[in-house]
Amino acid sequence: MKFKIFSFLLVLLFTNSANAQLVNRVFDFKFGDEFVKETKITSDGIVERGKQSIKVKTESNITKSIKVTDLNETGYSFRITIEEMDNQIESLGLKLHFNSKKPVDPSSKIEKALRYMVEKPVELQIDKNGIILSLQDPTHVLASDTLLAFAGIQPEFFERGDLFTLV
Repeated sequence: MKFKIFSFLLVLLFTNSANAQLVNRVFDFKFGDEFVKETKITSDGIVERGKQSIKVKTESNITKSIKVTDLNETGYSFRITIEEMDNQIESLGLKLHFNSKKPVDPSSKIEKALRYMVEKPVELQIDKNGIILSLQDPTHVLASDTLLAFAGIQPEFFERGDLFTLV
């Protein structure tokens, strides 16, 4: 008898768990809602090229704003912007410090590439369930750049049809 009760409860538990996976989440954002995402990345890495090894140590602090810019009965529009960026890069005995609040060294390709990413909004349109319908990303051209990899920045890729997450 105990086994039958236990089996019944087990089946009930798994049935409810399976049903929970079938429910789509539905967002309820308001026009003007704004979220701030702060990310701190510290990394130590080795880049190898042939017989040459280069140690790279980085620390990056990035502040992004995510703002609801439009809404309608089918979904939402978001503007995602890197508001501030502070990077420290050490390699080959040299140190580079980039702060988006300070002027860029015109001779530094790394600083120019990092500066290009600041205050360049990514525009996303999502449906009520969080599926990306369309996007415009001016920083996408730099996402695979080796210079940004040295900075320890993990690019955020948005693709049409993917699920949009705020974290």
